[in-house]
Amino acid sequence: MTEIIPITPSDAEELAFIHQSFELPWENPWSLKSYQELLQTPQIIGLKNLQNKKISGYILAQKAYDTADILFIGVRPEFQSQGIGGQLLKHLERVLLSHGVKEVFLEVYKNNTIVVDFYKTYRYFNLSLRKNYYNTDLGAFDAILMKKDLLHV
Repeated sequence: MTEIIPITPSDAEELAFIHQSFELPWENPWSLKSYQELLQTPQIIGLKNLQNKKISGYILAQKAYDTADILFIGVRPEFQSQGIGGQLLKHLERVLLSHGVKEVFLEVYKNNTIVVDFYKTYRYFNLSLRKNYYNTDLGAFDAILMKKDLLHV
């Protein structure tokens, strides 16, 4: 059985584990402490997809007045290509609209064409390039800033 429900602070350990399972050379994985602190922040809106009571994917956004930034979306490898990411994104957009959000922003590693195309499928568009946005031990990587207007879709 699949369901999408809000993330709670008690999910921090599992979210950190999922995040660390991705090999993203442009990003240092968030630590358990980072998740614990983030999930205590009132402006954070997070949703998780449960498959048989196990988190299969999640999405996190930070609300600021009438805008929001998507901080991370991730689906466990064994659950990818099943539409879970799209379900989470659409559900988050509905929640954000109910909180008065009009515009959503996010950054994507510019060479991660799969993810860029994923967001374009959901009507996000390229707004600008952020040079050296991701700074890691492997160097600095550029990001594409993307945007979606939730009121005029």
